[in-house]
Amino acid sequence: MNDDTTGLKAHRPQMWFPRGKDSDELKPVEEVLAERNQFWQTIKSKLTKTELMEINKNASKTSYDTDIFKVLDGETYDSLYKRVNACMVETQQGNDELSQKRATGFRRISNGMQKFAQSFNDFLRTYSGLVDVVQAVDGQYGGLAWGTLSLLFIVVANKQRIEDQIQSAIEDLRSRLPEMSVYGQIYPDSSLREEVAKVFRGVIVFARAATLYYKGHGYSRWMRAAGGARELEGKVEDIRNSVANVRARCDVLLSKTIQGREGIAHFTTCSFKPPPQIAKTKWSETYKKNQELNLKVTQISEANQELNLKVSQLQESKDRDHLTMFLTDLGLQDSAEDQRESLPEYNSGLYLLVKGSKRKEMRLATLGKEDEYARWLNCSHSCVLALSGQNHRSVASRNSLFWLSRAVTDMIEQLQERGQLVAYHLCQVRDGSAEDVLLSIIHQILKTKPSILRDTSQFDRLRGLTKRQAWRNKDIGAFSDILDGIISLLSKQTPDSGPIYIIIDRLDRCSSGQISRVQLVRALVRLATETVGLVKIMVVTRDDIWNLGKYVDEFEISEPEKWVHLSLHQQKW
Repeated sequence: MNDDTTGLKAHRPQMWFPRGKDSDELKPVEEVLAERNQFWQTIKSKLTKTELMEINKNASKTSYDTDIFKVLDGETYDSLYKRVNACMVETQQGNDELSQKRATGFRRISNGMQKFAQSFNDFLRTYSGLVDVVQAVDGQYGGLAWGTLSLLFIVVANKQRIEDQIQSAIEDLRSRLPEMSVYGQIYPDSSLREEVAKVFRGVIVFARAATLYYKGHGYSRWMRAAGGARELEGKVEDIRNSVANVRARCDVLLSKTIQGREGIAHFTTCSFKPPPQIAKTKWSETYKKNQELNLKVTQISEANQELNLKVSQLQESKDRDHLTMFLTDLGLQDSAEDQRESLPEYNSGLYLLVKGSKRKEMRLATLGKEDEYARWLNCSHSCVLALSGQNHRSVASRNSLFWLSRAVTDMIEQLQERGQLVAYHLCQVRDGSAEDVLLSIIHQILKTKPSILRDTSQFDRLRGLTKRQAWRNKDIGAFSDILDGIISLLSKQTPDSGPIYIIIDRLDRCSSGQISRVQLVRALVRLATETVGLVKIMVVTRDDIWNLGKYVDEFEISEPEKWVHLSLHQQKW
């Protein structure tokens, strides 16, 4: 059995298009190659002396106006990668060194350029895998891709201004493209080859349009007048669609590769018992072949384990990229403070409410004996528990703590120990508005389960909610739609994982911004009523600060069984 049959070797790029340049799937690549000279001639007169000198840094000639585009056609991934890295290094150097380099290199570049260069480098790494399989057919395809992207980078760097649209497009494409190692692990079919060629062409078309955008005189005005921004966005959307198809097809073919290897391994590990009529010599030869086959099986199993690990790593990388992008859309950072670090100190403060006094302490074991709590906890449907009350009158009114909060922190810790998903916000610990509370809940769920953003179509749908006017206006409905969408996805992905718990401690301390406390509770009631998942929500308030019971009619409780109100006032022994 040869290596190609066992699949032990990485799939060679040249086998992606076995008919070479005669492959019908390469038609988009041939089209964009045919347009190369026309683009070069269009852009040549617009390039500055500094830009021409930058291009020639990778050339053997010193003249900046001779065979300039042959230089670009000779670009490689390595040369472009070094060019971008050199720019990144330069932006980090001191003013004196920058001044010395201005005559022969990039001008001073802002922090925005530093960010763009990093995103561009990350994009090059993922895009290079796709270019490799195309340029294996014809080396000039590689020069076309890297030369066009090199020119775009040089023009952007010297313009010293990064348009948000260009920046976001590069980051978006980087996160969507499969990692370069994927292309060596799968056996492509015609549909995948066709989509790969479309992505290859789409990136070059976008890079050309972006370069012309930057080189236009008064380019911002020109873009608005000519509809260039919409044209660029249209090109990016075309690439997104093709990339989504590439990624989806790669996932399918990776799975087939794994299943194929497992099938081979299963077949060849079956027990082998020769018929008695086989002669001793024949048996010896057969036994030797069987031993060789078993060795192949071991190698296949090891390669399959590596491939499974690679698939897992690629999926996790995709999840992290999607999480970062979505948190950015929400105006959040992935490094937000973890409230768990505040629990011990919070618990210590709550203990002072009962220390040295005869006031009763509320712990989870005691709360669990209440019928209303047990009904909320054990019901098979989504439900909201409103837990309210007051401290004993002997507690100074200026004391901001609440005796029921200790049972709440007990519950949070218990759920975490059991590995159940709980998202909570301690308003006593972290001041903020109702919007902050909702964002905190959304952030925690996503950070705990980033895999719910893995599906590109669902991810795009969620991101689309943040582009609406309602989200920009901080409308409570927009927050509700996003939270409901996240919980629905999570429930479909892990239907047997049990309820999702949402706990808001001390809503009475939440400041009213554009979203009021009443609106927040109403949104939580709506979530329990309408979501397809199973969610248990607890809202804790102190009556003497904000009496939740007075607003029940405003919560729009359409299904009474999904609302439980438990009021408990602190007593003495």
